[in-house]
Amino acid sequence: PEFKRVRLGIGHPGVKDLVQPHVLSDFAKSDRDWLSKLLEGVADEVELLAEAKDEKFQSKVALVFNPPRPNAPRDEKKD
Repeated sequence: PEFKRVRLGIGHPGVKDLVQPHVLSDFAKSDRDWLSKLLEGVADEVELLAEAKDEKFQSKVALVFNPPRPNAPRDEKKD
């Protein structure tokens, strides 16, 4: 109870029999970009876990992959 556990999803291989090898195998080289981005996001926000702000931690890490959309410029009426 005195330790936090962070679970990171890695997707599903699509076939039930391949789940165990998929989960236990090394990451593919093609996964390096998103994995590095994810681990950096976790490291950047880990202080929130220490402060018991779990939901905020989850939100901040999720924003690494789904950043907020910039506000679209409003259409101005042309006279």
